[in-house]
Amino acid sequence: MISEEKIGHLRSFIRQFSRKFWIVNTLELLERGAYYGTMAVLAIHLYDNLEYSAAVTGILISILMALLYFVPLVAAALAEKIGYKITLIGAFIFMVAGYLSFGLFREIYLVLLSIIFLGIGAGTFKPMVSATIAHVTEERLRNAGYSIYYWMINLGAFVVPLTIGLFKSANFFDPEKNSELVFFISTALITLNLLITIFKFEDPIKPNPEKEVFASLKVLVTVLEDVKFVSLLMIYAGFWFMFSMNHSFLPLYMKHFHVMPNWFSVFYLAIINPGTIITVGFGLSKVVEKYHSLHLMITGISLFVFGLLMVGLTTNSFLFVSGIVIFSIGEFITHPNFISYVSKIAPKDKVAIYMGYAFIPTGIGYTLGAATGGVLFGYLAETLERPKLFWASVASVGLLTVIGLVLYDIYIAGAKKKEVYDKEIPISFKIPYISDSKLGKHFPALVTVVLIPLVLAGAYAGGTNTYYHEEDSEVYYIETHWFEGNEYSDYTEEGESTSWSEVWEEKGVARIEFSLSWRDEDDASANHENQPDRFNFSVETPWGEVFYSETEANKHGEEHTIILIVNLSQSEVKNKDTNKAETSGEFKYKVTCVEAGNQRYTGPPFLGQDQEDNGNKWTFSFRYTLWEKHEKS
Repeated sequence: MISEEKIGHLRSFIRQFSRKFWIVNTLELLERGAYYGTMAVLAIHLYDNLEYSAAVTGILISILMALLYFVPLVAAALAEKIGYKITLIGAFIFMVAGYLSFGLFREIYLVLLSIIFLGIGAGTFKPMVSATIAHVTEERLRNAGYSIYYWMINLGAFVVPLTIGLFKSANFFDPEKNSELVFFISTALITLNLLITIFKFEDPIKPNPEKEVFASLKVLVTVLEDVKFVSLLMIYAGFWFMFSMNHSFLPLYMKHFHVMPNWFSVFYLAIINPGTIITVGFGLSKVVEKYHSLHLMITGISLFVFGLLMVGLTTNSFLFVSGIVIFSIGEFITHPNFISYVSKIAPKDKVAIYMGYAFIPTGIGYTLGAATGGVLFGYLAETLERPKLFWASVASVGLLTVIGLVLYDIYIAGAKKKEVYDKEIPISFKIPYISDSKLGKHFPALVTVVLIPLVLAGAYAGGTNTYYHEEDSEVYYIETHWFEGNEYSDYTEEGESTSWSEVWEEKGVARIEFSLSWRDEDDASANHENQPDRFNFSVETPWGEVFYSETEANKHGEEHTIILIVNLSQSEVKNKDTNKAETSGEFKYKVTCVEAGNQRYTGPPFLGQDQEDNGNKWTFSFRYTLWEKHEKS
């Protein structure tokens, strides 16, 4: 039980911060809750519910990410020009339009418009809170203020997805299938933010109408002239390339490869990352704060890669969750230390400018990651059913990032080492006979280079995993044993066709194997050789699709069979309630004797002649497998 003394200390601590501080942090809490609630299900909504391809899903998410991280380039200046309050009101109106239209529209051009609305709104909002905190918080409380701000981000990212996940567990509604309800929840949260802003928020500074909005883009040119800094930004973008999968293709992987039991929704998946940071963040920051920032970045990214491989190289539930916890710890070690490192290497008169552009790697990595990830997931995971190879490819980008940072540390960061190392402890791994050699400083990079082909080869050797296309999240389907169908026999003359039909009562057929067999008549005499007959056949299904066999000829004296396989699991004919192909109805068959080879005379000249062959007997049969419904474990 908390003592009154501790409660008193807490109240005193809270009162140190102004009313404006708590209002803007409330806006952050609600906005992050709306954003992460939506992001938990956005990929599922686009890919499963709207049935866009993985590539299109990735492109749409990449457009959102680009707006989120590049709109802030002008948003902060816009707020200073017209006022923070008006800017926030505009941002929330755009967000309301974006979230609301997500829930209302399915056409791709309207969904794209929703993406643009949300990206502009959230991108405009992004720099508002941190800038407001800087203006309304005393310098002695600034570190504590930003710690509260960071907690608000993770608290919103944790509480709202958890609440929605509990709605699913309590059977109030299924937020994965009925994702529009999630978007309406996000709309409600942002509408609340809009009302708070209108009635409670006050500008932290007076608007400056003389402020040039696009001046920040001119400053960007100055920053980009620093080749060393740009090199760091480009290398570090590789980390965010990996991390982008957390909000895009990780939920699809979990769902379509049945990694977790059915009760574990994508909303529970979404809270592992912020939950880990909330739980271990404070203690972990105290442990690592004494070490060199760049080395902590390399360590954190290596840990992230390890966790990602745990996630992707197995479909074991325990290892999947453990991998996410590990890469979340890796993220927490990596990014704060990147910010810290940038603040130390920036020219002293340009620290604020450099810090303002430290988000560029996040924007680049998120944008390229989502777009490229869509193509890779669609081909490697969905088409080839090799999710291990997909995750190994993503992890390889992380390994390349580690190599880049090691080489950056050796060749570019050297001028700053003494200045930084005087205050921080470098992380080094001593290997006997190697660390002190000329090769020693390059050894970590060389080891990582070797790891990339090993990881890719190991992932390929890991084989395939079944990709489940089912729409019913409660069940999945497997093919059962073969069932024999009816058999038909007849005689068809050359150039003619024999047609018939039958009505199937069987539903849920997964695959049908049709067979047409014939054996040519015996040779008419010892001096005759019966030439091959050529047949084909077609099958017209109840849903109007016609399948055609190849035209084939028998070998002399041997029985021949043409096989036509119709794989209904890949058919577009689906019952949306059962996910089974609707195979009941009339099937129409047609067997054609394309050519009946004559009895060719092969004896002594002038003692015999060819004999005409008018047709042949044949036998038509088929067998099939069924989809069988299984509950998820």
